[in-house]
Amino acid sequence: DTDTPTTTTTLKPTTPGQITFGRVPKPENYSERIIAPGANTAWDNLGARKPRGMVLHRMLGTLAGTDSYFRGAARNSACTDFGIGQGKVYRWTRPGANVAPWASGPANGIDGDGAAFWQQYKSDPAGVGIFNRDCESIEIEGLTYESPVPDADYQRLVELVAWRADLWLAIPWNRWPLNNDGVHCLLGHSEITDDKPCPGSVVYGLGGPLIEDVRAVLRQYQTA
Repeated sequence: DTDTPTTTTTLKPTTPGQITFGRVPKPENYSERIIAPGANTAWDNLGARKPRGMVLHRMLGTLAGTDSYFRGAARNSACTDFGIGQGKVYRWTRPGANVAPWASGPANGIDGDGAAFWQQYKSDPAGVGIFNRDCESIEIEGLTYESPVPDADYQRLVELVAWRADLWLAIPWNRWPLNNDGVHCLLGHSEITDDKPCPGSVVYGLGGPLIEDVRAVLRQYQTA
């Protein structure tokens, strides 16, 4: 992921016109607060990250608190790619780096859409490491799993998922939420691990509207 749009594709016969990638804008209030690998060691080098999916998480805290947490108390135990809160988006991992943050594991009790994802990619030499390496992780602010997601944070989530689905995953609007291998690629953390209910019922409840809203953004910019 170099965040450089390079692809223009004509899809036939499902798309009558041309799909152009790279025009979906970054989210509003987006900041790169990159944590240097030496400042947080909660990651593995599993080789180049392969664009395959995204995993949603709940912070059980605030964006500012999570930012400090990854740089302090959790610097040897946890990290994710993106965080959303207070109408802002933070990015913590460097684009293009061979960094698989310890975000979406441990992979045990894989179920739901995670099961089909694992079935598709389980032959990869990275094994269950694919969930951290090949799925960008998104933390959503909330003090509990039942905390409502404010409108501004939901809007940032739509914008972020659409941007990554377009630029990183290169998914046409009419294929989303399937990736280009035909696998549902927007997962929740608990579909990968039995250890916690993350991201919780509130975020899972956003699933249908989120998918539709992201599709609308993709269509708007990919077919403009």
